Amino acid sequence: QWRILDLSAFPPYAMATGGLLGGFAHDIAITPDGTKAVVRAGAGVHVFDLATGTQTATFTMFGGGAGSDWVEVTDTRAVALGDNQWRVFDLSVNPPAPLGAGVMVGSGAHDIAITPDGTQAVVRGGAGVHVIQLGAATVNDVGVMVGGGAGSDTAVVTNTRAVTLGANQWHVYDL
Repeated sequence: QWRILDLSAFPPYAMATGGLLGGFAHDIAITPDGTKAVVRAGAGVHVFDLATGTQTATFTMFGGGAGSDWVEVTDTRAVALGDNQWRVFDLSVNPPAPLGAGVMVGSGAHDIAITPDGTQAVVRGGAGVHVIQLGAATVNDVGVMVGGGAGSDTAVVTNTRAVTLGANQWHVYDL
C-alpha cells in the first residue's frame, strides 16, 4: 500500500492512499521540483502526481535483483533498474512514457546516479559501467566502460566525473 503525506500542516495528514504496488517496494524518488514521485516496486515502475495524489502511470520492468538505487529522477526524466536492464521514462509528458526499450546490462544492475545538470546517468551493473545520455528526444547507451566486479556496487557522479565501486576496487571516469 502507498500513502502521500502533506507535511505543510501539523499534524501531517494523508492526502492520498492507494492499493498494492504489485510487489515489494524497492525504492522511491521525488522530482527536484516536488511534482512527481516515482516508485520501483515488484516488476513495475509507478509514477504519482504529488499535487493530486493520483497514480498517473505504471510500466513493466524485468524482475527484481539486488540494488541500492532502483530509481533516480530529474524534473523531466526517470531512470529505473530491473535485475538486468535499465529504462528511461519521460516525465515531461502526460501521462509519463518510456523512452525507447529497456537496455540489457547483464546480470545484476546495482546502482544509478544522475549528473546534477540532468544530462547523463551512470548505471553500475553487470560487469561494467554504462553512461546514458538523457537527451531531449533520444536515450543512448554510450557503451560499457571497463571496470567490472561483483559485490556491493555503487556510482556517484558530478557533471564531469563518475566514481564507481566494485569488489575491492574503485574507478574514476571522465564523463
